Amino acid sequence: MKLLSDSLTLNPDFLTSDRTLNLGDYDGCQVKIWASTPAVLWTSPLPQVTGIHVHIYKGEKKVLDDTFGQVTGLDGSSLDREKLLATMLEKVGC
Repeated sequence: MKLLSDSLTLNPDFLTSDRTLNLGDYDGCQVKIWASTPAVLWTSPLPQVTGIHVHIYKGEKKVLDDTFGQVTGLDGSSLDREKLLATMLEKVGC
């Protein structure tokens, strides 16, 4: 699989997002958050972005779908990408 990925990946570079998000701006919305992880196969000419990926919904409508370098929670604290990643791995038994 690595040979296939290496031969088809258009851009192997990574960028850390410099974008910020305050979840307090979306109080009352449904929020889904996870640590971004590298794609197995990346076919975009753009570099992959690392950080915290966020989906926000107002009712059934998705109003935000992006990756951020810094996310502030409803309580004002910063979310930690490494802790999110560790939690994700624990849930899948890694």
